Amino acid sequence: MLMWWACGGGEALLNKEIEPILNKCAGVFSTSRIELGTNGLLLERCEASLLATIKKYNVKIVISGYPPTMERWKPIKEMLELLGIKYKYSEVGKFFRRYNPKGIHDISDNYRRCGSKICHTVANGRFSSCYFPISAHIFNDYFEEYAFKYEDAVFNLYDEKLTREEFCRIIKSENQCCRYCDEPQMETWSNNKSKILKEDWLKQ
Repeated sequence: MLMWWACGGGEALLNKEIEPILNKCAGVFSTSRIELGTNGLLLERCEASLLATIKKYNVKIVISGYPPTMERWKPIKEMLELLGIKYKYSEVGKFFRRYNPKGIHDISDNYRRCGSKICHTVANGRFSSCYFPISAHIFNDYFEEYAFKYEDAVFNLYDEKLTREEFCRIIKSENQCCRYCDEPQMETWSNNKSKILKEDWLKQ
């Protein structure tokens, strides 16, 4: 049986527990192929033990090639190839806006077309079928407004009544936050913003 297990979301290499996580994943999913998602900028500063663990379990490094990454791509590539670590990368020149706080979009239709519905997310003992419900509170807290209602789309991983079947059903189903997603509006990548604006996320 082949499974894909992506250790990513945010920046995986900022997680101080990433090596134990890889060890655990390799033990539990012994017949699986493991991928670790990263922007690549921290790869050259990884501890030797982490790189050895990546090599040991044949983990593939999946790199999002944002402009700062591509500026460092040659030495990153050379290091990975020298260590015999598998990798793949894709250049990322654009970001997208897609969220509409009015929540006017059809949930089922959005879920059917969604490319993020495989991005099942776990954080702080909670889980959701995609990353948006787990992270929506960051937007709300930063801009001090209750723009997105996400609570019904986030579940307690340690709920004693939660069965394996119910867990699988939830992560493979639409959720209430699907109503906030619209077709992506692509924007050219830039890291020169002097101020973070909520319009950076909201579709115009």
